[in-house]
Amino acid sequence: MRLRVPSLELELVVEPTFADQEVLTVISEPAFWEGTVGVSGRLRGKPAGGRGWLECKGFGHANLDAFYAAVSREVRARLAATLPLVPSAAAAARWVVRGPNGSPPSVDPELPFERLAASLIAPIREIADRGGKGWRSYAALACIDVVGGDSRRFLHWLVMPEIVHVGSLIVDDVEDASALRRGAPACHVLHGVPRAINAGTAAYFLAEPPVDQDDLPPDAKLHIYRLYFDAMRAGHAGQALDLEDVSELAARAALGGDTRALERHVLSVHRLKTAVPAGMFARAGAVLGGGSPLQVERLGAFFEAVGLAFQVVDDVLDVRGFERNLKQRGEDIAQGKVTLPVVKALGRLPPSSRAWLWRTLAPGPRDPAQIEAIARLLEDCGALQACSSLAREIVEQAWAELDPVLPESQFKLMFRAFSWYVLERHY
Repeated sequence: MRLRVPSLELELVVEPTFADQEVLTVISEPAFWEGTVGVSGRLRGKPAGGRGWLECKGFGHANLDAFYAAVSREVRARLAATLPLVPSAAAAARWVVRGPNGSPPSVDPELPFERLAASLIAPIREIADRGGKGWRSYAALACIDVVGGDSRRFLHWLVMPEIVHVGSLIVDDVEDASALRRGAPACHVLHGVPRAINAGTAAYFLAEPPVDQDDLPPDAKLHIYRLYFDAMRAGHAGQALDLEDVSELAARAALGGDTRALERHVLSVHRLKTAVPAGMFARAGAVLGGGSPLQVERLGAFFEAVGLAFQVVDDVLDVRGFERNLKQRGEDIAQGKVTLPVVKALGRLPPSSRAWLWRTLAPGPRDPAQIEAIARLLEDCGALQACSSLAREIVEQAWAELDPVLPESQFKLMFRAFSWYVLERHY
């Protein structure tokens, strides 16, 4: 840090004498740093220096929203460096091809890299730069620390979860014909469907785990690669199920009130599309941190549970509305989509109301009054509360299994707080 006192003609540079003097605590507010420092600079035009003890107080984050906003900013900053909109030839070549055994890429030096960036990178950055919650990136790095590793060695891993996630959002919006994403037009609305599809699918490859940048045991690299491709297969399987026509299952549930098969289908989609990738990021982090096999598995299972709960809550927010209108309220209803609140309602409503709900939802109602009537019915019959209770049950069960295998630490406490944050989120 720099200290300036113009009236004394004093200008000093203050630096810690050694690293890791931060005070990590949850019982002192505001957050603070204290430790020994070295001082150098000038006083009234003459060299000055010395040693000292410094305390800094008053920084930190007021709440978890502010914390995850800071995580999101850091992810975006590193993403800008990884996928620059105005690339050097070397940076752009890495997006195209690498030589054997990691040798430098060999591509035509006259390749129009700016046009490549405009077509391939700009659509990804268009969505990513709007800022998401960044919790997947947080999970990957925090899982390194919670098992005793040092995440500062792996900050370049922050971008991998975000690139994967943004790629899935781009493709998902094309397939669902969604108009909005993160409070602005969806990628395909801005860049066209062909470019969006290409950029979205390319993101899965641009997000290749950066194991070649770290000194890792071969078995750890192989483990992470397997986790990554297992998650990619699961995500695409979930999307395939999500695109399937479930009208027959829904009609049967509306007729007889038995929603078990329909609920299994909806939860399977959520697990494959959202939960399994979230668990992958957590497991990869635990592997990087040197966690035990049990810790790796339990952390993965916990973040799978968090991912599943996140998607269940997302279904609820689609009905109730997202803060700052980051997504259009009732979008799933307008598309005639069978979400978990709809399933829960079909299991709770009397026959006449079940029939009306399915008859009105199935065609994809465009009339705002009909959308509002369905939303009100889902709220009034207790379907939304049932979804919220299920999300809480999923997270609490996973926490009960994770808790005993982790040592007490600041990072473990943050996981606990994060699980509540997911359940109570509003955007």
